[in-house]
Amino acid sequence: MMTLVALVALGPVAARPAAALIGLPAARWRGVPGRLARENAVRSPRRTAGAATALMIGVGVVTLLTVFAGSMRASLADGVAGSFRSGLVVNGGGNATGGFEPSLAARAASLPQIETAVGLGKGAARVDGHAATVGVTDPALLGRVLRLDVTAGTLPSDPAAGAGGSSGGPSSGPSGGGASVPMVLAVGKKVADQRKWHVGSAVAVTFSDGSRVLMTVGAIYKRTDLAGDYLLPRTVWAGHNRRPLDIAAFALPKRGVSEDDARAALTSLARPYGQPDVQNRSQYVAAQTEQMNAFLGIVYVMLALAIVIALLGIANTLALSVHERTRELGLLRAVGATRRQLRAMIRWESLIVSLFGTAGGAGLGLFLGWALAAALSNPFSVPAVPLVVILLVGAAAGVLAALRPARRAARLPALTAVASA
Repeated sequence: MMTLVALVALGPVAARPAAALIGLPAARWRGVPGRLARENAVRSPRRTAGAATALMIGVGVVTLLTVFAGSMRASLADGVAGSFRSGLVVNGGGNATGGFEPSLAARAASLPQIETAVGLGKGAARVDGHAATVGVTDPALLGRVLRLDVTAGTLPSDPAAGAGGSSGGPSSGPSGGGASVPMVLAVGKKVADQRKWHVGSAVAVTFSDGSRVLMTVGAIYKRTDLAGDYLLPRTVWAGHNRRPLDIAAFALPKRGVSEDDARAALTSLARPYGQPDVQNRSQYVAAQTEQMNAFLGIVYVMLALAIVIALLGIANTLALSVHERTRELGLLRAVGATRRQLRAMIRWESLIVSLFGTAGGAGLGLFLGWALAAALSNPFSVPAVPLVVILLVGAAAGVLAALRPARRAARLPALTAVASA
């Protein structure tokens, strides 16, 4: 709100020097119409700022969202790519059920083309009284497939997971299935720092069945982009949830096995599990950032609406300006200005106004986008192509907005216009 108030208040102050600078090429290279257009925009800074405000706000919001989405996408891509070692992933995100049975990872580990495979599921629980999404896996095995960057402790193993890192059967609790299940979880470093946890800290975890289990922090890791903030052994999770599903299974091919051969084996294995996608690192990163692309599509629809609203505002302002300057336009016609020159003058004036609004909005959006990225500790990423498109569309809006006022100005009868005052 303060930004909007400052924009409206400082708009007329910035309009005069900005219009003089933006209109300089028109004044230099487009003759008398260009010079008059520049002078008209400079001499009425309030009118120039008022006409440009709607466009400035619209372009500013769209630029902010574009930069924010680009920064989030860059952060997500860097994080996912940095966590993903070379290998393949069976991505269950597109399945109608939201995942696949954990037995897929165990069966993948037994393939002759695969060295190691581990499944990763996600579930909801309350950790230390706070609602959280937890990763369900064999944490120790996941650390062999993903880069977790453990800073303290040792990732807990799931004794019932086996080589595949998967256990689909339920557990009766700490000693279910005849094997001792360690009540140990791994925690992301950011959360551990916020809660002042360290290796050995006791953490209460409440599951969806209402059970409250006291667990111990066994490891703290830095990379949470794929793993999330919490990792629980699958056997612990299965003891409180009837149908745990995996959203992904990560697999490392054996040395000497080509990616195509490993992919073919995994694709064939995954077919009965709903045909989830088998992807390499770059494909998986692209899939994870797909939602940002959809978000940008919505942003561009907003840009179109903002441009339409701004176009109407600029057109109305120019129409009022033409009406107010009827005598002035008549005098120009009387001293020899042609209809074509009057149309050109109005068009150039509209272009100066639209460029002022577009450039001001883009600058404001970039600044706010940088501030937001810094506050979220995300990399500041400026999508160059979308930004250029925004600037071009804003400039085009100015030309379109001037069509009707320019025609009206050119049609004014010179003597009638001079006589009106």
